[in-house]
Amino acid sequence: MTWTGHFESPAWRVCRLALQHLVRIVLIHNPIRCALLPCKPIFYLAIAVQDITDHQASGEVIARVVEVLEPFSPGRVPGPNPGYIGIRFFTSASEENLWFQRTAAKDLLNSGKTGAALYDALR
Repeated sequence: MTWTGHFESPAWRVCRLALQHLVRIVLIHNPIRCALLPCKPIFYLAIAVQDITDHQASGEVIARVVEVLEPFSPGRVPGPNPGYIGIRFFTSASEENLWFQRTAAKDLLNSGKTGAALYDALR
C-alpha cells in the first residue's frame, strides 16, 4: 500500500523541483505492518542519469536527495523511524539500485563523504 498524504503538499512540489532528475518519488507505508511493528517509511526514487557508471554524479544526487528529504522526519511521515531510501538510477540501457537507511546516509555526509565515496559507501 502506498501512502500519499504529503504528495500534493507544497513540500512535495519543492522536492520535485529540487531534484531535477527525478522521475518518480513514492513514500511506501503499510498501515497493517505499522500496527504490529514500529513503522519505517520507505522513500523510493527513480532517477534518470546520463551515465550509470558516473558514481561521482550519482553520489552528488544522493546527497541532494538526503537534503531534500530532511523535512520529512518522523512525525511528518508515518512512523517513529527515519526509514529507508531506495534509489533506482537508470538510463535507457541499464539501471543501478541502491537501498540504505536515511540515518546511514546522513552519518556518512556528516563525516565528510561526498560524490563517489558516498555512493560507494552506501552501495
